[in-house]
Amino acid sequence: MQDVTERGNKATIDTDLTSALIGAGVKDEHYLTAVKALFSGQAKIGEDGKPVIGDKPLSEAIVEWAKTDAAKHFQSAPDNSGGGSNGNTGGGSQSIDTSKMTPSQKLEYGLATGK
Repeated sequence: MQDVTERGNKATIDTDLTSALIGAGVKDEHYLTAVKALFSGQAKIGEDGKPVIGDKPLSEAIVEWAKTDAAKHFQSAPDNSGGGSNGNTGGGSQSIDTSKMTPSQKLEYGLATGK
């Protein structure tokens, strides 16, 4: 019975830790695995049945960690068009039919867009 409880506790810690880290911006699966390894040994089930790290709820401890300089190395850049990001899904490019353009319009379009 204790073995089943331990596995349940580990699963609860793993699930809550994963959720908290993703919420804190650790989205790359390799970084997520590494940071989970750092914290999983510190996490335990508290008296209330919820995961804790030290004397704080697990999610609160991760939020505090996420504000540190060390955490910034593991966090993904916000979604935008900058380096290291996933890009922005809004305002996609439109397809332009260049077959109906004059030669000078095609030249101007090509110079403006690099196409």
